[in-house]
Amino acid sequence: MLVWLQRLGLVEKIVSVPSEFRALSIDVASSILMERRKRETSELQATISEMLKKIKSDDLQMVLEEKAKFRLVPERALVWTEKKMLKNAQRSFDVIASWRNPQSVLFVGRKEIAALLRKGIEIRVIINKPGEKKLLLNIVKLLKKFRSFKIRYLPNAPKALISVYDQEEAFVCTCTDPELEDCPALWTDNPCVLSILQDYFEMLWSIAIEK
Repeated sequence: MLVWLQRLGLVEKIVSVPSEFRALSIDVASSILMERRKRETSELQATISEMLKKIKSDDLQMVLEEKAKFRLVPERALVWTEKKMLKNAQRSFDVIASWRNPQSVLFVGRKEIAALLRKGIEIRVIINKPGEKKLLLNIVKLLKKFRSFKIRYLPNAPKALISVYDQEEAFVCTCTDPELEDCPALWTDNPCVLSILQDYFEMLWSIAIEK
């Protein structure tokens, strides 16, 4: 007990034989105990503060990640956004398009697509048969000059229009009628949804035909 009190600084050890101990005054002992309590409380508050900062940071990161999984992009911003994503593509670009959709990235982003093809990035396109639209046919004719460009055709317009970038990000058209002027698209980088979209693309690719 005396050794413990000495460690607390509440008693003095007198150097003598045998050893003697002398208690400090009540005022001094009280001050020492209060100072010790303040120091422990301060250290505890600092620990709690650091823990709360980390929790808040982790919670904020989780919220940001959750919010980043899905985003509805308005039609007016869609073309600019898809062109930017095309420029950033590194490995592949898969798209299911329709000749009836004038805002399809296949048409409005053909310069960016050509730039990707020059880099050797693989691009696969699934689209319905074009009919007699010579301008659009000329676009495909130009892109087919690149060996990494592949296109297959469906007898009818696809029900879902999607574009997948590097199998990491994707757009899904939210309108059943691709000719609508105001048609936002759903952007996502959610791995589960990306897997579904990629499987959907591969399924159509397997049944589509080369013209």
